[in-house]
Amino acid sequence: MFGIGIFELIIIFIIILLIVGPKKLPEIAHKITKALNELKKINNKLKSTILNYEKSDIKKNYYLKKLLNINNNKKDNNNKKDNDNNG
Repeated sequence: MFGIGIFELIIIFIIILLIVGPKKLPEIAHKITKALNELKKINNKLKSTILNYEKSDIKKNYYLKKLLNINNNKKDNNNKKDNDNNG
């Protein structure tokens, strides 16, 4: 977990306990947990928004390429007809 071992976690816990005190520690832990959960929700929403944007962008590119190919084929057919009529 983030390259932190048990010993480091114990040291961090002791430092927090000394700074905050034993009475406020559960309250602080609860607030930190809520904040982390909110960050996870925001992160998941951002990921889904990016994925949806990429999917819609891929669809737009697909249909745009398809439309361009249709237009290019029409131009090629018109050029062939002109060449056949002239030749």
